[in-house]
Amino acid sequence: MNDTLVVDINLGSLGTSSSFLKIMSEKLYFPDYFGFNYDALDECMQDLSWLLEEKIIINFRFIERIKRKNESLYKIIYDCLVMYQEYWQKTQYKKKVILNF
Repeated sequence: MNDTLVVDINLGSLGTSSSFLKIMSEKLYFPDYFGFNYDALDECMQDLSWLLEEKIIINFRFIERIKRKNESLYKIIYDCLVMYQEYWQKTQYKKKVILNF
């Protein structure tokens, strides 16, 4: 069994918050209770317990394209990713989660 999960998320074509929440849910297999809002995203991204792998690498591709199209959406997404990155860097949870963006 592979103990590392690598997930590539292409952000380049996103234009709305709902499309961001949808792709996050699909790519990271969020549970059925995911509410498609940023509070639910925060909860899921600081858990990931349904993913069995001990190491999870999430590569966010083309985030700079969002900035050119929709700067306010870019700021929301960027701030979320920074928060999750900082959370997983300091947590002592059994999972190791690496976010690249």
